[in-house]
Amino acid sequence: MLASHSPRRSRRFSLALGVALILLMAGIAAQVAGARSVARVSMQRGVDGPLAAAANSQQFSDTTGDGPLDISSVGVANDDQPNIHFDVNLATAIQASTDEITVYIDTDANPSTGGASGGGDYAIDLDFPSNTVGLYKWNGSTFVLASPQPASLAATYGTNHVGIDIKQLDLAGTAAFNFWVGAFRGETEDRAPDTSVWRYDVIIGPAQNPPPPPPQRLKGKRFIATPKPPRAGESFVVEFDVVDADTGKAVYGGVTCKSKLSGKAFAGTDFTRRGNAFCVWNLPASAVGKVLAGSIEVSGDNGASLTRSFRYTVVSPPLRVNVKGFALSPAHPREGVTFYVAARIEILERGGPTRDFDHSGKAICQASIGGRPQAAFTSHWYGKGWLCGWKIPAGTRGQTLTGTIKVTWHGLTASKAFRYAIG
Repeated sequence: MLASHSPRRSRRFSLALGVALILLMAGIAAQVAGARSVARVSMQRGVDGPLAAAANSQQFSDTTGDGPLDISSVGVANDDQPNIHFDVNLATAIQASTDEITVYIDTDANPSTGGASGGGDYAIDLDFPSNTVGLYKWNGSTFVLASPQPASLAATYGTNHVGIDIKQLDLAGTAAFNFWVGAFRGETEDRAPDTSVWRYDVIIGPAQNPPPPPPQRLKGKRFIATPKPPRAGESFVVEFDVVDADTGKAVYGGVTCKSKLSGKAFAGTDFTRRGNAFCVWNLPASAVGKVLAGSIEVSGDNGASLTRSFRYTVVSPPLRVNVKGFALSPAHPREGVTFYVAARIEILERGGPTRDFDHSGKAICQASIGGRPQAAFTSHWYGKGWLCGWKIPAGTRGQTLTGTIKVTWHGLTASKAFRYAIG
């Protein structure tokens, strides 16, 4: 134990602190002096249950098989007084003639302000040969027996269990502490946990979780359906732009697409791009005249979400695709200069106005100079059509750049050729 009742246990306890020999001897002397006027508290034997109400209970598990006096778990609880209660559970039976258990408590949760190689500010030591329990306090160099011993300190033990009660005020009124436990038999110790420490928070009254943060406030900025109405045999795309109502920043934490075609579930695909949320449905050719009804839901933080619904009758697909014309940059190809051809592509509707090419279409960019093929370095949809780009080689002035842009869109095709002199 920690007082002068057993120099052997005082020596072992001090060594566990990692204190230099000269401090060790000074600490033992201080404990001997204190023991003349301070008595440790007698333990109650033969009781296996806890001593205090087990409110705010928390269990901590330890590795077993690593000591002759082997700790399996430690429970900590507090009631509304508040009393703090420790339950040390053992995988091996206690030997009253040899064993000792010490609970080290870092009441300020600061490892640099205490002892016992972990910042212990207090230690509760149970010595089974003397059947006593004592509270010790770190004085800057060693642990000394508290004077007087707190009236709240009580301990009981059975075959494989130790229970300890002490008031919060007798542990510096701590509201949150780190702790660890040492179980000694002879010169062998089982430390629980094996490394580091455990943490416990004292809670008065029923333990309550903090209220959840309020849901994010969302605002719909733009809703676009393309094409409108949807066409059979092609993709129908819904874009829903949602922003944080307070910051104006784009929100796209999650996208959910739901729809029915003529009352039957019809799956869509969701995706996001540059802060915008999309749903896409690929309509079959047989969908003409059927009703497509659905919604797009955009989720934000803390359970917030915003939904926009739609309902359309599917119409017949367009007649054909047409490459309407080219926009050039620069106005004519020049040797050693990158040359772009933007093909404006329109979709001719059946009985309706034309509309622009969409992202579901594709195109192939082909070109040659003097019969030598020229690979396009860029080829992509740009919003109203297709953009092709070529790097015109040096030394080709006076030659002719010829090419074709071929478009495919949902089974429809179109192409347009070009021919330009290189300057």
